[in-house]
Amino acid sequence: MAVAVGSNATPMVAVAERPWRAGARPLLAAASGVLLAASFPTPDLEPLAWIGLVPLLVAARGLRPGAAFRIGWLGGFVFYLATVYWVAYTIANFTAVPFAVALGILALMASTLACYTAAFVAGVRWLG
Repeated sequence: MAVAVGSNATPMVAVAERPWRAGARPLLAAASGVLLAASFPTPDLEPLAWIGLVPLLVAARGLRPGAAFRIGWLGGFVFYLATVYWVAYTIANFTAVPFAVALGILALMASTLACYTAAFVAGVRWLG
């Protein structure tokens, strides 16, 4: 870490970026989705909600907004698959739709909902 003094005598801290291994960012994004899903009532680990976004934001650090969108989408996709799994069960058991098609509908729904998480992460990178 290096500390420099700007023209108005305000200290500025430069933090060296870590080189990432190829699979580290997607794993952090997926871990974030799992942590956030585990904070819901069924696993009953609500303190995880306070740290659930940390791996996702760490994974997005240093990325351009487009790449951050993709990482955010992955984290959101894992989260929504883990929290709205019951949709596939409901569709398959209360309609004439086969379970495989219901899983496809679930994946499509989770993909759409993951865009909200992706937009959040891309916005964070765009603003900061």
